[in-house]
Amino acid sequence: MSRGNSAGYDRHITIFSPEGRLYQVEYAFKAVKLPGTTAVAVRGAQCVCAVVQRKLPDRLVEPDSVTSAARVSDAHGVVFAGLPTDGRAQVQRLRAEASEFRYQNGYEAPTLTRFIRSTLTCVPLGATLLFLGWDDHEGGYSGPRLYKVDPAGYCIGYRACAAGSKDVEAQNWLEKRLRERQEEVGADRGERLLFSTAGSAGGYGAPLRDIPLSDDDALELAIGALQSVTSSELKPADLEIALVTKDKRHFHVLSDQEVEEVLSRLSERD
Repeated sequence: MSRGNSAGYDRHITIFSPEGRLYQVEYAFKAVKLPGTTAVAVRGAQCVCAVVQRKLPDRLVEPDSVTSAARVSDAHGVVFAGLPTDGRAQVQRLRAEASEFRYQNGYEAPTLTRFIRSTLTCVPLGATLLFLGWDDHEGGYSGPRLYKVDPAGYCIGYRACAAGSKDVEAQNWLEKRLRERQEEVGADRGERLLFSTAGSAGGYGAPLRDIPLSDDDALELAIGALQSVTSSELKPADLEIALVTKDKRHFHVLSDQEVEEVLSRLSERD
């Protein structure tokens, strides 16, 4: 999109073009794909995991200093795709909100979607965030959580999602594999799979049911989706894995040794 085509309508986030477009938001969506990295997240029955590419800008760079995963609170964290500086800026704002919530209420905040309106919609930045966490509240939902927030501030919950340069290809791969898994589960149980006619009429096909995935199944899907879009064999130094499980309800990023163990364990399953 050339500067002349915008005709000054990109000078402020609240200035709409005659076609009803917000050019600053569109610029932010394009900036997410500039670094060429992809992030994939999958929610299992008792876990939620995310896998993101790690690209070093120079061979002399210390690998541990390049990260796209960050802890926001004790049980929640984010993995982002896009411009690293913009992603870190969002993380700092979310950490401040989470800390303020804990100070005022005396306990950790639930899923951080309540902070998105106040912290992520001020200005469109070139980063898409994937929220991972575990909610465990009396009288409410207890289990893993996965949300995706785009540069426009739109947030929605997912069973599996992708962000970054090849997010569409990764999401299509995930949808295909989850649909196959759904058919296998239905065949094993002798069930007839019922789909929503309203969903099909809406143009996005039959919605997938919530299929219970084990921890290894979720990791296998996330790594498989990333490997399918990169078309290369992934090594521990090429990716980061963030994980929240029922046994360990703390957001944590696996070390290179732990990543290598996960890749070895999953390769043995094949």
